[in-house]
Parts: sequence; structure tokens; C-alpha cells
Amino acid sequence: MSSWQGLFRSQRGSVINVALLILILITVVVFSLSRTSTTDIKIAGNERQARSAFYAADGGTAVGGEILEQNIACPSGFTATLDDADEGLVATINNIRITDLDFWANEVDFAPGDPPADSVRGDGTFVGNRHLYFPADYGPEQPHTNLTVSGRTVITQGSSIQMAAGYEGKGKGAAGGGVHLVYDIWAQYVGVGSSEAEIVIGWRHVVGMEGECNY
Repeated sequence: MSSWQGLFRSQRGSVINVALLILILITVVVFSLSRTSTTDIKIAGNERQARSAFYAADGGTAVGGEILEQNIACPSGFTATLDDADEGLVATINNIRITDLDFWANEVDFAPGDPPADSVRGDGTFVGNRHLYFPADYGPEQPHTNLTVSGRTVITQGSSIQMAAGYEGKGKGAAGGGVHLVYDIWAQYVGVGSSEAEIVIGWRHVVGMEGECNY
């Protein structure tokens, strides 16, 4: 046996070791790429849920503004349509549950960090810190929107106008102000996968511009 043949035979085990090492490295790389892809997918999914919750809460404030205008038009509040065992006298308007029938008259500003929330907690404790929510018949773990409303009365500054007096070449000045009801509408959207968003907007109502009471 030549020395070359002995050398080749002694290297056979090394080739197997090198091949195993390469397979291990490839497995590690593939596993790392797989974990990275999974993480990216989760991040994208969470971002999508967060955006959906934000826009849902934003839409909730628009619903709250419309119901608020309807509520202002009814000085004594909405007419109750149901006497709920937990929430008391409530009204349901277009699948929106009203738990405070005359919430337009609420004049207490929100305390910081005290957003609307479900009236009944997971332990069954009744809280009742929301004035309306929708959908009215949502079930456990189903998406829904809670809203609270508070306002205050403000006097706006007078505005002046100049009216021409025709051929006399004179002008008549007039100044007048108005009364506004300024509200904070706070919407909380509770979505799937523990997603949640809260938005607060300001809403101004000109006193004297109320429509008819429809509810």
C-alpha cells in the first residue's frame, strides 16, 4: 500500500464530519430565517389590528356626534325602550344602546386616564361608566365600541357686521354673540386579539340649532 492510499483512507472520516457540519449550518440558517419570517408576520398582523382598532374608534366618535345631536334635540332625554336588570332604563336606536338617556346634559369633564369601558367587568361587577355603546347585542369577546360624553356651556365672542343703508350712504353696525355647548366625545373600541384603541374629539353644538326630538 502506497503512502497516498493510506492518506486518502485516513481522510474518509473527515469528509463525513465536514458534510454533517455543513448540514447543521444550513439547518441553523433555515431555522433563523423561519423565526424571522414568523416574527415579521406577527408584527404585521399586530400593526394591522392596531390600525383597524384606531379607525373603528374614530368611526365611533362620528356615531357619537350624531347620537349626541339627536339627544340634544330631546331636552328630557330619549324615551326608554328597555328596563335592563343591570343597566336600568335604556334605549336602543339603530343597534346603539343608550345607557344614559339624557347624556347631553352631562357637565362633568372626564378625569384623565378614565376612558369608557364595558359596564360589566369580567368578574361580573357592574361599573356603568359608558353612556352608549354598539352593537347593542354584542356577545363575549366580540368587537364593540363604548362612548362617554361630557360637555360645558360657553359664550362665544360677538361678531360684527356692516349693513349698507342704500342711497343714504350710511352704514348700520350690529354685533352679537352666541351660546355653544362644547363636548368631549371619548370612544373606546375593543377588538379581536386584545386590540384596543381610544380617541377623544371635541364637538361643538350651537344652541338654538336643535332639530326635532325623534326618539
